[in-house]
Amino acid sequence: MSKLETFEMEYKGRKYLATEVENIFDPDSCEENVIFASTRLSDELIDEHGDYRDDSAESVDNDIYAYVDDEYFSLSKEEFIKYISENFN
Repeated sequence: MSKLETFEMEYKGRKYLATEVENIFDPDSCEENVIFASTRLSDELIDEHGDYRDDSAESVDNDIYAYVDDEYFSLSKEEFIKYISENFN
């Protein structure tokens, strides 16, 4: 099994885990890959009323397909693809 490649996204000086994987959700889309990021990042982007905290939060969120808990970033690439295909498709 291959290792899931991750990277860090930064928002307001804090770093959050993310990964970019093949877009298995919309084969007709012009986007070949989609980004999954940490739910911790989502918690920072959205306030208690469900609104974006600021314009930069909305911009960051627009780049992300979906959010997953940090524990899923330790899965192999194959396990991660299986998890997202079962839970986000």
